[in-house]
Parts: sequence; C-alpha cells; structure tokens
Amino acid sequence: MGWATRPNLALNRAWALGGTVRMGASAGGRYWVSGLSGSEAQTLVGDLALRVTRGNAAGPSLRRPRVGLYRPWNTSMDEGWTRWLLERYDFDFQNVRNSDVHAGDLLDRYDVIVLPAERPGALKDGHAEGSVPARYAGGLGDVGIRSLETFVRTGGTLVAMNQASNLAIDEFHLPVRNVVGELGRQDFFSSGSIMEVESDVAHPVMAGMPERAKIFFDRSPVFTVEEGFEGAALLKYQEAGSPLLSGYLLGEETRARVRRRPRRTLWRGARPASRVPAAVAGAAIRNVPGAVQLRAVLTGHRGRGVRK
Repeated sequence: MGWATRPNLALNRAWALGGTVRMGASAGGRYWVSGLSGSEAQTLVGDLALRVTRGNAAGPSLRRPRVGLYRPWNTSMDEGWTRWLLERYDFDFQNVRNSDVHAGDLLDRYDVIVLPAERPGALKDGHAEGSVPARYAGGLGDVGIRSLETFVRTGGTLVAMNQASNLAIDEFHLPVRNVVGELGRQDFFSSGSIMEVESDVAHPVMAGMPERAKIFFDRSPVFTVEEGFEGAALLKYQEAGSPLLSGYLLGEETRARVRRRPRRTLWRGARPASRVPAAVAGAAIRNVPGAVQLRAVLTGHRGRGVRK
C-alpha cells in the first residue's frame, strides 16, 4: 500500500512492526509499505486516517534511521521540545551526551545526529569548570567537534538547528554564510514571525512537503552560499515579493537568493519544531538513509509545523 500524506508517524510504526518501506519512484511524497499482516495494515490505516492505494512496491528501500539527539548538560529548551517531537512521532532515537561524542566512531551507532538550537559557544564550552560537579562541566569541546566532523565526512548526517548552524559553518569551514550574522537589531530583526519559502519537492529528502512551506522565524540565520558550495538548497526565499505572512520583519532586503549547484552536500534552510510537529524535520530525518547520500544539514529557521 502507498499513501501521499505526511507519514512520519505511519512510517515509524510500520518499521516498528517489521514492515519494509520504499520511497515512490515519482516525486510527491508517496511511500510503499509491505510486509505487514492484513490486520496490522488495517489498524495503521484506521488509527492514522491514512489515504492509501494498493499496488506493487517500487523505488529505493529505506531502512529506519538511527537518530541521536545531542543533549547538553547546560539547560536547552530547544532540546526538550525536539525530544518531545521525536517521541510524539515514534522516532527511534537515543540521547547523545558529551561522553558519547568524545568516544568517537559515531557512524557505528547513528545515521543522523541532531544539534538543538543553541549558541555555538554554549554547545562547545558548556558549563565552566568549578561551577558544577565535574561530570557536568564542559561541552562538545575540540574533541567533540572533530568527532562530529569525522562523522559527517564519512557519511553521517548532522542536523544543526537555527543558531547551531553557525557552529557547523565555522568549525567545518563550510562555504555558507549567515548574511545577517553581523547586523544589529536596527538593521535586521524578526522574532516570532511566520515566513513562506519555496521547497525543492523533487529532492527525495523533501518528499511530502508542499511547494510552498511555512516556517517559524525566531531571530534566525539567513543563509547564502559562497564559492565552492556543492550542495543543494532545499528551501529558499522567493525571488520577488515579501516572504512575511504574519508578524514583523525589519530589513527584508538582506534576504539572499540561494544558488543551486550539484548535490553532494545538503544545505537546508528550515528547521523542525518546538511545540507543534513540523513536516520538514520528519522529512529530513526519515528520508536520509538509503535515499540520498548526505553530508550535512543546516537548518536556519524554526519551523513549528505551520502549514496548510
């Protein structure tokens, strides 16, 4: 059977039941599930009110991704909301602490690692020594950063949310720039606003997303790419007109058009949710293994599932 709705929860439940999941050969977010008993399939369809069709499964097989959510010892509200989102949609994930990252060999344990939306300094340095018991002091540090870089360069997927994107850009020397990073609030400011972006729905990672998506912008980065960028921008602002749907936006002229280049590294300008499920997050984490080889995902805006 296949369905064209956003299937985060459905696919995770199908995997948990031992089903096989394949991505549809054509664009549009259709997935095929086989290997379930008749009663299991009927329960899945009924419980989630899925629209399904029957047919022969085709397209690349997707295995359930092994997801790690980085959980710093310093308090992170965004980590908590992201953990709630993953739990709400039955993702198979593990909490990742500093010691786990420092141990290395991350690709043996995870396909995807998610960094919550925190300042680079907070992620890298954590609590100062002497301010808390020794086991809670420090952050990723240089050892952790190099471990994450090795994970990415050997085929893992790093999802860096909002401000955490700047950590990946600076430490991995990526040809991506935050064009509003050095602007003052008098030149560029937007917080708690809803923006509209264009989605590259033909890319497997964006399967199930609408061509025009809504994101939640909360003092977020605005990316452009530099010379040498060889990735894909899966979400971008429109070339003409305002992206603002609700809220406040000062300095709209600073928005940058993203150039497209061959797809070896993935760059994405929207991020998953805090309080409300977001399709973008599930699409990125769900579609990575087996569908397309990824290197890094940078998510620059806080998409709280505001969608049609």
